[in-house]
Amino acid sequence: MKNYKVNILYSDTGGGHRSAANAIIEAANRLMLAKFPGSINNIRFAADNVVEKSHPANKALVDFYNFLLRYHQSWMIYYFNFINAFRIDNNEFIYKFTKKYIHEKLLELNSDILVSVHPMLNNYVVRGLEELGLRDKTKFFVVVTDPNDGLWKGWAACKADLVYVPNELASNKLIEYGVSPEKIKIVGMPVHPKFLDQSNITKSDTKMSLGLNPRLYTVCINAGWAGGGNMLSILREILKTSLKIQVVFICGNNKALYKEACKISKNSKILAKILPYCENMPNIMDITDLMITKGGGLTVYEALAKNLDLIFDTISQPMPQEAGTIKHLCDEKRAYGLSDPSQVGKIIAKCQDRHGRNAKNYKNNKYDCFGSYIIAENIINALHKDLVLMKSQELIEEETSMVS
Repeated sequence: MKNYKVNILYSDTGGGHRSAANAIIEAANRLMLAKFPGSINNIRFAADNVVEKSHPANKALVDFYNFLLRYHQSWMIYYFNFINAFRIDNNEFIYKFTKKYIHEKLLELNSDILVSVHPMLNNYVVRGLEELGLRDKTKFFVVVTDPNDGLWKGWAACKADLVYVPNELASNKLIEYGVSPEKIKIVGMPVHPKFLDQSNITKSDTKMSLGLNPRLYTVCINAGWAGGGNMLSILREILKTSLKIQVVFICGNNKALYKEACKISKNSKILAKILPYCENMPNIMDITDLMITKGGGLTVYEALAKNLDLIFDTISQPMPQEAGTIKHLCDEKRAYGLSDPSQVGKIIAKCQDRHGRNAKNYKNNKYDCFGSYIIAENIINALHKDLVLMKSQELIEEETSMVS
């Protein structure tokens, strides 16, 4: 019996692409256990960060992206425009130096289905498959992780077999970029299933284990994977207020931010728990009432899946790939934008006042977050049909052999 391989390709530009890959794999494993038990031993899902491994120049671009993400998000528009203008996702010069790696990687993976969750991979992967004569053997899917119309042009994978998108905004932009509408499926954001699960913690106990008051309204300030943005300014303003709240401040992979946040919150009247990079965000979100964050697609929709109120850091100009997400959710009254740190207290007070009375938003939020399950089920269904056909053929051959 043939074993099928599904490989998900990503890059660690921020943490969202790795999160999307892990979300699809977890959803697939759960679905195979629950709905396709006959497939679990025959379909293997795996993920790999390949962009930074392909060439030192690409590693430098990844590192520079993360530098901007951590320290200079307002400069990201120049990086974004440079990448789109010079089509770094589909550049002959770059391909020349990465071709050997791409060919070797595709042959090593020997995939039945390749899934890209990163815009810089798509054109190079398709080209490699074509040159190796693997287009008939290996299907190629793209999962767009930006839920807006401010898309990198690299998401427009015109030669992909399918392109999964979070919403109509992204779909319309890809059509504008030349992707055939027949190849596009709107599925919602690929949120990890653990953010969709029913919480199994006792909130008061979890708060106390972190040294928090079990009864206080809790605000999470999330500086993201890289630990960037204007979160320190926001924290300072919150600590000046007389709000009856407490704060969880998540610093991401930024040690300097962690040290500074600890310093400024040390003698504050408002309790502030400062955390480095957090491995257990679902539990943090379970004890949180409101999250202040930038507009990273996966983090935002993970928070929406947990039904949190949202405030976006728009003090500096948002990154182009996130600005559309912020505008979309603020226009729908599902989030607030913060352009002046001094206004954060008023917005928090407003959220406190309406807390627990946004049931309509909760329903919409959940509906937009099941992309990981839909994508995983589509992939398993496609392979499961092949498995059923193969098993039927084996039975026929076995019966024919017995008769003979």
